[in-house]
Amino acid sequence: MKQTVHRGRPRKLDPEKGLEIATRLFHEKGYDSVGVAELTDEMGIKAPSFYAAYGSKRELLYRILERYSCNEGDFARPILDEDLPPKKFLEQLFQAAAEAYCGKDQPRGCLLMECTRNSVDQQAVHEVDRFREAFQKAIRRKIATYLPNAADALGTYAMTILAGLSASARNGVSRKKLLETARIAARGIT
Repeated sequence: MKQTVHRGRPRKLDPEKGLEIATRLFHEKGYDSVGVAELTDEMGIKAPSFYAAYGSKRELLYRILERYSCNEGDFARPILDEDLPPKKFLEQLFQAAAEAYCGKDQPRGCLLMECTRNSVDQQAVHEVDRFREAFQKAIRRKIATYLPNAADALGTYAMTILAGLSASARNGVSRKKLLETARIAARGIT
């Protein structure tokens, strides 16, 4: 059997594995707190390989946000797709968020809520805000099918609760307490 000969240097980093590593670091420490040196060290590559694979740290963030919104951050999709009245919808949304934010295989909290919390990189903040705003619009549209006049206020309320659940998860609040908080937050909706 003839062996295939590969020319050139072997690729040292699986780009998907690099995205996983960077996602974890940005989620745990925040976008601004993680430099290219730390990213390359954690990925086991040199800076030129990093730039060849991802372009820049900011472009890496964009790829992470796209990936996250289709994976870990997509916990709301099944709930958004159901035909539920606003109170039931928000109750399920808050509970699903509490569960997702305490995930065993990822840092606690929500990447979209946490990664640019103290960022000075306004372009990065703008990109993360774009994802958060799209999520809030989806929540408002869902609520508007039943309560068009309350959709804006309840959409803002929902995002406030989700941000609080994320921050609480990040700060170590137990899954049980987050779920209890999610239930209480849903009770106030009429």
